Amino acid sequence: TPAPAAPSAPSAPSAPSAARPRRQESQAEAAARLIFGHSSLRPKQDEAVRAAVAGHDCFVLLPTGGGKSLCYQLPAVLSAGVTVVVSPLLALIEDQVGSLVKARGDTEAGLRGVPATYLSSASAAGHSGHVFDDLSCDPPLTKLLYVTPEMLMHNVRLTPTLTLTLALTPAPWP
Repeated sequence: TPAPAAPSAPSAPSAPSAARPRRQESQAEAAARLIFGHSSLRPKQDEAVRAAVAGHDCFVLLPTGGGKSLCYQLPAVLSAGVTVVVSPLLALIEDQVGSLVKARGDTEAGLRGVPATYLSSASAAGHSGHVFDDLSCDPPLTKLLYVTPEMLMHNVRLTPTLTLTLALTPAPWP
């Protein structure tokens, strides 16, 4: 008959599993979280935002609800100067500007809200005057300026103002 096996020594308690080091949050991810309230960027958004912030031209084709707006709104917040968005849809412009300027009601509300405005043929004269005054400042407060195509093509004050604004903005590329 075989001899009974010797009792084994109790094993040492296992060391607590080391937590994975948390990946450093990028500036774009932090802005997406703090300003726009997104916990993360979608892969195509991240790619487009990184390219835009690096000064590359981007063409982004995403389905409805795919997050296209964030692909230009986030780089606008992270970059110097004014980002001009041209859209023929006035209702969309008004909705986006309204959402951008409205601070969310949470504890980090001081970090919410993006200085955005729009110009269209429907803009009140007083509103347009304030926008042009701001765009003449160095630097302007506005980060995103939405314009309709007819405003871009036919407003005699807009092109010289944008030219001045561009001249005051440091270019992100050599």
